[in-house]
Amino acid sequence: MDSQKDNQENKDEKVELEMFADSQPVPKLIFLGIMTLALCSFPPFTVLAPVPLTIAFLLFGKSRGLILGAIMTVILFGLGQSVPNTFSLGGVSAIMTVFYAFLISETINRKIPPVRGLMKSGFLIIGVITLIWLMAKLLGDFSIKQVVQNNVDQMIQTLKTGKNAELLKAGKGEEVRYLQDIVKDPSSLVNNIVSWLPATIFISIFISLWASFFLVLRNWPIWRMKVDYPHSIAELTHFKVPDLFVWPLIAGLILMLTGEYLFGDVGTVIGSNLLYMMGVFYFFQGFGIFLDFLTHLKVFGFFRTLMVGMGLMLAWRALVIVGVFDLWVDFRKFFKKKENDDKGDNV
Repeated sequence: MDSQKDNQENKDEKVELEMFADSQPVPKLIFLGIMTLALCSFPPFTVLAPVPLTIAFLLFGKSRGLILGAIMTVILFGLGQSVPNTFSLGGVSAIMTVFYAFLISETINRKIPPVRGLMKSGFLIIGVITLIWLMAKLLGDFSIKQVVQNNVDQMIQTLKTGKNAELLKAGKGEEVRYLQDIVKDPSSLVNNIVSWLPATIFISIFISLWASFFLVLRNWPIWRMKVDYPHSIAELTHFKVPDLFVWPLIAGLILMLTGEYLFGDVGTVIGSNLLYMMGVFYFFQGFGIFLDFLTHLKVFGFFRTLMVGMGLMLAWRALVIVGVFDLWVDFRKFFKKKENDDKGDNV
């Protein structure tokens, strides 16, 4: 009964999505633009901002998608000038969102498998960012550390005003004392941010791309009448890390543990960044195994969504470890073995 109910819910959802795809084009384009603007405006949801814009690219083509992206970018840059504290990074988020959405839509239009498209798009974005940084450093007096320093100084000025100032004076609680240390000596925070910036950028790029790919493929009934994509979401969730990636992972672990003795603090920083960079791929692999495990247990519907959310928030480190050990264990074979045993018992 539960399985039939879940299948009926999925059918109803597909019908709703197809009705959306058949609706009037102009209101639909405006709706997708508003959704993208809203997601770009709130940092926690920026990771999902490429999804509605990607759907706009798929439904209306590159020209209209780029025009919509340009309008959205201008609006967010304007809001950043008028309301800097709220929309300070809105324009930058908009540019990255357009870039992400364009790459995802091109992956689908060119019928590239999702995992290959994810890897190619991610490393292309990293290459473009690296090239822009090198050009800015060579042609101008650009310093990432100075940019971070300016943002930290701005944050400290905000902490010194209003209710925040009263909390700092009171000095109650471990978090407040930590903020007091930052106000007294912001250089430690600046150095910490700069040290972790490579891994942070790398991880955020691939997480945003993967999540956007996942949701775009999950909502395929919206755009399937416009684009014939022969690949499914199952190919994305069955992410398999190339065997060669284990060597950078091992190198990162060694440097993180022994880099201080070999190369000083720089060795530890490089090792930690490398370890987390490689860890994001093993997270994708572990997450796919987790989804297959829920399917094996016949967990669907709302409870499945709840379990996935809890797994992402509370057990993401465990998913990374599962992904790493899957290189040698192959957890999925146990699911198949159990299914075959159950079939044998039923016979």
